[in-house]
Order: sequence, then structure tokens, then C-alpha cells
Amino acid sequence: MNHDRIIMILAASLLAIVLIGEVVVYTSSTDSFDVNAEYEDGSVSYSISVSGSQAYNVIVIENGMAPMTELYIFYDPEYASCTQAEKGPIGSKPLDQKNYIDQFLYSLAAASDLPVRILNAEELKDAMSDDVGSDIRKGLLVLSGALPDVIYKGTSADLVFQWLGDGGRLYWAGNILGKYYSTAAGIEDVSSEYQKLFFGTECLDTDTLGNGFVSNDFTRGETASLRYDLAIKNNRVKYGMDTAALDAHGNKYRALGYADDAQGYASIVLTEYTGGKGMICVLAGDLSRNQRSDLVQVVSSGIDHSTNILGTAAGSQRYGTSTGEIDVGLPVPIMTAYIYLGGYYPVYGRLLVL
Repeated sequence: MNHDRIIMILAASLLAIVLIGEVVVYTSSTDSFDVNAEYEDGSVSYSISVSGSQAYNVIVIENGMAPMTELYIFYDPEYASCTQAEKGPIGSKPLDQKNYIDQFLYSLAAASDLPVRILNAEELKDAMSDDVGSDIRKGLLVLSGALPDVIYKGTSADLVFQWLGDGGRLYWAGNILGKYYSTAAGIEDVSSEYQKLFFGTECLDTDTLGNGFVSNDFTRGETASLRYDLAIKNNRVKYGMDTAALDAHGNKYRALGYADDAQGYASIVLTEYTGGKGMICVLAGDLSRNQRSDLVQVVSSGIDHSTNILGTAAGSQRYGTSTGEIDVGLPVPIMTAYIYLGGYYPVYGRLLVL
């Protein structure tokens, strides 16, 4: 047996050992987590119990909207889509819609107990039609780059606007919101002033010829600290919203993450639907792993377009239980605490109503 062949066999054996070790690490974890928070006399007391060692973050939030009761995810392989994913590591699985949703659901289940339904076009139309006329506390995630024609064709009478008007929350990523609608036969352009239908003004980045529009600047304003507090990662602002245009129009909004000061676009913006009680959240950039991670945090934390941060705490706990208090002042109508573990790479979280 020659020297080179011996080296190859040893390398293969070592790789097998490493892979077996990874399986043990990822499948034999016995970590358990428990979190709690309560408001009393101007302060929020919290407790965090872990069986291992974890960093933790506590964010006490005042919101304008009550927590969601359910999240719809639109996915219909029979309908055309118009998104593209950023390139991943060599050999990694492409981050198409299906893969993105699978990974999102896996992470969301660890960070939230929010019920989720994956709906095709007809199922989505039926669910949204049933919701209209009530006080809607549900969200809709769309990653296809185009809303389906059964809820949107570029007119103010479309079902999606009735649903938003009654309090629905639209989470959007992967292309220019409203520019297209999707059918089973293909993608159709919308010729109307589609941005005004959603936002009341022109505010989206529509230059899709850029190189991803990377920003290393941080957002400013009331919720700028959430970039750190929620471990926001994605710094792409392509397809993003121009907060200066929202300011000029008088829209209530919250921006977090990164912002392009030269052009005004932000990586994450949550803004009011000006035609009613709902909200629209735009996560900028093509489909990416960092964007998906941010989306989990945005949905799990329950933040909205009028969120105020009442207080935060952070630390680490090695086995056992850690407790603390955050002074927040007088009670507010909708107060929640989002507690998550894992620091920059969250492994567990829960939203608690106070």
C-alpha cells in the first residue's frame, strides 16, 4: 500500500469520525429551557432556566397591535414565482422557496409557539375571505416575489387590501412588493401605481440591477437598538423601503437593521397600512439565510409599526435559573416581553403577554 493511499484512507476515516461526532452533538442534546415574565408595580420581573449554558436577551415592548394568533404562509408550486436566492456555500442546498420555508418553520418552532398554516392560492383566498369583517390578528408571509391573482391584481378592491384594512399583517421578502402578481400560467406586471395601494406613496427600491445594495450603516430612530437586541444580521437593502419617503408622507413606521444613508433604504421596515388597521413588513434583499434568521426574530418578537422599547436586559446563565427586574414605568395597554436564548444565533424564544 503506497503512502498516498494510506493518507487517503486516514483522511476518510477521520472525516467519518467527525461526521459521527456531529450526529451525536446535534441529536443527543438534552438542553431544556423555560422562561417567564410578569409586570408588577412599574417593573417586569423575569426568570430564565436552562440545563446548559446560554446567553439570553429580554426585551420589554409596547406595541400598538395585539399579538398574532396565527401565521399564514403562501406556498403554491402550481403558481409562478419570481424570486432569486443569494449564493450559498459550495455544495449547500439552494435556498429556494421550499427550502426557505422548511428552515423558517424549524427555527420559528424553537422561537415561538405561534400556529402556522401553509396555504396554496385557493386556500389562502378562502382563509382571507373568512377573516375579512372581523378584527384580524393574523399574519401572512409571502416569499414568491408576487402575490397570487386570487388576492391581488393591482386594484384597490383586491382581497389583500380588505384583509389588511381589517388588521392583517403582511410579511414580504424576495422582490418588489406589488409590482407583479402570479398566476398558474406565469408572472404578470402591474401597470397601476401599485406602491400607493400599499403605502400611500412611492417608497420602494425598484432598481433591480444593483449588486445587492449592501449597507454597513445602522438604522436610526426609536427602534434602532433592535438591530442589536434582536441579533439582526441581513444588511441588504435591495427592494427595501425608503424611510425618508415614509416620513414625508406621514406614515407611522419602525425601521431596524441596516440602512443606506445615501439612498434611504432600510433592510427591515414595518409600516402601517394607510388604508386601515393593518401592517406591512418588508425585509429587503434576495432570499438569504441571514434574512430568514431576521424574519424569525421579527415574527417571534411580535414587533409592529408602533413598537416602543420599554426596557432590555442581557446576560448569560450556566445551568439553573437566572432572575432579574427591568424598570418600565406605568403599564401600557399592550405590553409584552420577548425572551430568547442563544445570543447571535438564537436557539429558543418565547413572547409573553404582560
